[in-house]
Amino acid sequence: MLRIIRLIKKAIKHLNENGTKETARKTVRKIKGRLNKRPPSGHIKAQPLQANRLFWEKFNHIQPVKHIDVSRDKPRFNMVTDCLSSWNLFGGVATAIILSTIFAKKTGMPLRIITRYAENNPKDYFDFIDFLKLDRPENVEFYSDHERSYKQNIYKLEVSKNDIFMSTSWWTTRAIKSANRRDRCFYLLQETEYAFYPNGDDQSFCREILDDESVDYIINSKLLHDHYVLNGFKNIAKNSTYFEPAFPKHIYFPGEDSFKSKSKKKLFFYSRPNNPRNLFYRGMKLIDDGFRTGILDKDSWDIYFAGERTPDLVFCNGTAPIQLGKLGLKEYADFIRTVDIGICLMYTPHPSYPPLDVASSGGIVLTNRYGNKQQMDYSENIICGDLEGLGMMDGLDKCVKLAQDPVLRKKNYLNNKISTDWESSLADTLDSMSKRI
Repeated sequence: MLRIIRLIKKAIKHLNENGTKETARKTVRKIKGRLNKRPPSGHIKAQPLQANRLFWEKFNHIQPVKHIDVSRDKPRFNMVTDCLSSWNLFGGVATAIILSTIFAKKTGMPLRIITRYAENNPKDYFDFIDFLKLDRPENVEFYSDHERSYKQNIYKLEVSKNDIFMSTSWWTTRAIKSANRRDRCFYLLQETEYAFYPNGDDQSFCREILDDESVDYIINSKLLHDHYVLNGFKNIAKNSTYFEPAFPKHIYFPGEDSFKSKSKKKLFFYSRPNNPRNLFYRGMKLIDDGFRTGILDKDSWDIYFAGERTPDLVFCNGTAPIQLGKLGLKEYADFIRTVDIGICLMYTPHPSYPPLDVASSGGIVLTNRYGNKQQMDYSENIICGDLEGLGMMDGLDKCVKLAQDPVLRKKNYLNNKISTDWESSLADTLDSMSKRI
């Protein structure tokens, strides 16, 4: 019964996010998949799958984009991503849109956004860049081949030798290579993507792209760039540029009570149980241990969890976190400027966005060390702790004490070294891209 209820909730969520048409298609695909996996009955022998079909069912995300060659005099910038809709315009997807938009505007090129997992929603794109107060490119086009798995006569992508491609993952890089008519392409690299997988097929395909000498890598943050260089990724060291993300002041700024004493404070946990690198269980236990040891006092702290599919839970003292679920960008920005402490974990060298979101909004952050990420020089309000031993508990204790000192907290905020302007932050990267083209 519980399984049925979960399935219904999942279906409703998918319906709300993707619409009736896409939900119906996904349901049909699921049913077909289950029918194909049903064991044979009686004397009927199951037909073996063709090797090529078996491969593409497993690796549908790297299936080449179907295209047609055309003549085109002027260059066009193409950004390839999984989805473009209001519910996923955070972090890496948002950065890809910002970079693509600013580059297209600067060069006077048309921008074409290509999605592979869901239909494009132009309104969400324009609403997003208006929210960020970015200038619109002269011309924006949209293309999607998300129906490629079950629709035979899909409209092919028109490409010419003047189309410039920027992918946003190893799989979109691989998918677009056959359509690229130029010698090189850009790859916006924002994570240690090879670490998403155990040693196996996926990781081998990922590393193949990271070693591809025809790719120019654009890396989100010096910390991530240095990680690849220090770990022997010679191709990335040779063919890459990097930038630091920006947090515009009209979105990220302190709340009215950020630097005031108050009897009840807010602790925010970036809760993503389905993303292992965000260390959900460590973070949850850290808060529980914080109550158990007295570092956190239930009368002084309200705990907020924000993120998808967080289970209902209670801490050792019987209190439960306030579950916010997945927030829209404006809701999220409004919330974090009320936060006193954010616990934002990331088991990779990338700083990730939530720690910088919170610090840019006047809050204090606890995050973890990893590899060359030993400290976060962006702000004195970001505390890094070791995952081993009592490192995170000591870090939590430092955060709580800092939250009790609003004068020092404000001083640290005013001394932040976090960029607030995307065009300034991306200036060197945009110049590098222009030269490589």
